[in-house]
Order: sequence, then C-alpha cells, then structure tokens
Amino acid sequence: MSDQARQEQFRQQTERLEEFRRRNQEQQNEQFDFSGGHGSGGSTMRANVGLNPGYQPVKDALIPQHIYSPSGYDILSILMCVRGRPNPVIQLGNVDTSVALVLCDAEKSDCPIVYCSEYFERLTGYCQNEILGKNCRFLQIPPQDMKATLRLSIIIENERALKLFREKLKQGLEAQVTLVNFRKDGNMFVNILTTIPIKMKADGETGPDRRYVVGFQVDKEKGLFGKH
Repeated sequence: MSDQARQEQFRQQTERLEEFRRRNQEQQNEQFDFSGGHGSGGSTMRANVGLNPGYQPVKDALIPQHIYSPSGYDILSILMCVRGRPNPVIQLGNVDTSVALVLCDAEKSDCPIVYCSEYFERLTGYCQNEILGKNCRFLQIPPQDMKATLRLSIIIENERALKLFREKLKQGLEAQVTLVNFRKDGNMFVNILTTIPIKMKADGETGPDRRYVVGFQVDKEKGLFGKH
C-alpha cells in the first residue's frame, strides 16, 4: 500500500471514529438494556457500558489497541451498522468498543466467526486464531473431565434456549438467550447472548452488502467482561 493510500485510509478511519464518538456521546446516558428475551431462555440485565465496575480501561475505551482488523472488518463499522439498523427490537443502549462481540457470516455454511473483538478474547480466554472460522457453539462444549450427569444437564438446559435462538436466527430476527458456556481453561460461565442481524461489506469487498450476525456476549455473574 502506498503512503497516499495509507493516508486516505487513516483519514477515512478518523472520520468514522469521530462520527462514532458523536453518536456515542448523544447516547451516553442510555442503559445497556438486555430485556429482549421472552419465554424460554430469555433474561433481563441492565448495565452501563463503559461504567462496568469490573473493567477499568487504561486508555480511551473508544480507541482500543486493535480497532482495525487485518481481515477487513473493524468494530467501529460493526457497531455503526448495529446502531443504524432499521426497526430495532432489542434496545442495546450505549454500546462502545469495549464490548465482547463476534461477527458471523450468515451467508457461509455454519455461520462461521469472521471477526472477534479483543474483549471477546478476554472473556473466553481464546485468542483470535483459535476463534475465527468456528461457529459460536464451540463455547458450549463441556470439558472432558466433567461428570456425565452434569454434562447432560447442561446440554439439556442449553437446548431449551437454543431452540428459541435457532427459530429467531432462521427468520433473520434479533434474539437473546442465556447459555452455559465454557472458557478455554474449562471454567463455566453464564453467557447472555444477544444476536443482531445486519448487512454490511468488509473493506475491499464489492457488490451488494453481505448478511452477517453480530453476537454480543455478557457474563451474567460478573457483568460485561468480568474482573481483570
């Protein structure tokens, strides 16, 4: 890439960041409202994003170290698509870049993860190269040394929520479920998963926008990201 192209890319990224800052400032008093779950698997949780007591950012939360991904996806574009979606059902409130999320390609077989945020890595303990290309269900796999009875009960409990989730996903609707997930170290956590279908394109892509699903994860017990 030439110096001129890099400068143009930086200018565009700066403009997008400023636009995101403006929108974020307008909604900074809103709450992160996870109240969209109804029926089996639904749940309600409210927390102020960016004010989570378990997470104290050292730098500006809007400028994490890895905003821009070599894959061509970036968290600012994803969040702006989520915020600008028509007819939102689940009110996310004031979401900034310090959020655990994944972007999944809904047009590919098994809806693989094509982007994950730094805070998704922190939440799960997995690094990017262990996450990309997988379906989010990999977090549902219990450790091998778990007792068979407990393993079975977790699978059954998750399936109740997943039934609702699959129905919503198939219809292209927003969804929210509560699942038992496992970190890389085998520790279990209750994940409030909120999925938002969007249309967008990665940098360099041409043609019509592709269909994606954005998945927001919240550790129910510890808040957004737990204690670090």
